[in-house]
Amino acid sequence: MSGHNEIMPQVYRSYQPASDLIPLSISDLLAFLSSEEEAVQLDAVTQLLLKAQTEEGRNAIGLAGGIPRLISLLASGSMILREKTMVVLSQLTVNSHLNQIALREAGGIPLLVAFLSPVHSDLMREHAAEVLANLTHHSDSRAAIRTAGGIPSLMALLENENPFIKNPAARALYNLGTSSMPVLIAMLKIEDPRLQCKALNKLTIHLLTQSEESRVALLEPEAIAQLVALLGHHDQDVQRGSAEVLEYLILGRSAFAIFSDDAQDIIRKAGAIPKLLPLLGSSNIKVQLVALKVLCNLDSSNNCTAIRLAGAITPLVALLKANNHELVNEALLILINLCQSGANNAIEVLAAGALQEAERLMRLPEVYFIDQSCRMLIHAMTEVLPEKLIAASRTSAALTAQAVFLAAREDMRKGSEMASAFFLW
Repeated sequence: MSGHNEIMPQVYRSYQPASDLIPLSISDLLAFLSSEEEAVQLDAVTQLLLKAQTEEGRNAIGLAGGIPRLISLLASGSMILREKTMVVLSQLTVNSHLNQIALREAGGIPLLVAFLSPVHSDLMREHAAEVLANLTHHSDSRAAIRTAGGIPSLMALLENENPFIKNPAARALYNLGTSSMPVLIAMLKIEDPRLQCKALNKLTIHLLTQSEESRVALLEPEAIAQLVALLGHHDQDVQRGSAEVLEYLILGRSAFAIFSDDAQDIIRKAGAIPKLLPLLGSSNIKVQLVALKVLCNLDSSNNCTAIRLAGAITPLVALLKANNHELVNEALLILINLCQSGANNAIEVLAAGALQEAERLMRLPEVYFIDQSCRMLIHAMTEVLPEKLIAASRTSAALTAQAVFLAAREDMRKGSEMASAFFLW
């Protein structure tokens, strides 16, 4: 399978024939490929490209013996003729087992690998990689690509800045069973949620089972930026997968490792926290839960401040009303982290109604770990906030809001004094 659309891409439009060309049958067009005039060959290839946009057209060209004739054009002719021929082959091999097998049997794979060389144009390399990616769904073709030296040539394309070259190369390498870190990171940029999810799952496995090198590679600026960007993807499975990779990046080499401060800082600076917040309101509980776990693991003082400033406290307190125990407990743990990391955080947690929610949860016949987390949250608040401020929050939401406003704008001492004054009044 391929990421190609059935509709002719923008890059093909320069190859459309003149409007006064007379449509010919496929057999006539294939005969014209043997013409001694290149202009005739070019027009024939262009019309074949138009016919190759449909499954019916691709099958008809293949059954008429078009693949071997097109491959013969790759070995001779001008650059433009070879480029146009490669574009046709990339389209003919989309979802067509008949044409994929015919190309391999015609000896086209070594030619395709040769055209990956940097001496050829970007267009030629792009579509040679596309054809190879299309062929990798057959075990015999995969073996032939390896024999022809396709893997190192495709790996070299991952260094190319052009995504139209890099993406098909990554897809081909993945199908060839080459799941190295550069391949998986390149796959994250392919606009195909199915392939992105496969790459994300493999990356999670790498982080759990492989060396520290995998983790270092993912913390590079380009890789971490792509992971953070995928948090905003429209596909929920991609959102979940990217969040899981970030979770294990923070944890380190295993789920039992000490949290990594360097990973926390890199992930925060890459803008992950604002991207995670919308996931808290996802309709998918699994997405919500993994987003909460990442925020919970971002427990350094700087990160807790960033979480508060990003506006996370209100949605976190709202999650205390969720029907899912895991969501409730993860939200409680994050709020505990926030309270323990500074008075300003604790004041805002208090103002959002977390104390009332914690006390409500403790009165319910819920599971043990939620009760314990509620007690920890209340303890964390009382450790950093004045007793009268805590008491005020239980009796007057307006009073708490006044205290929070002043504390956030000035300092904790003045905020406490104002809270006491309001309370006495």
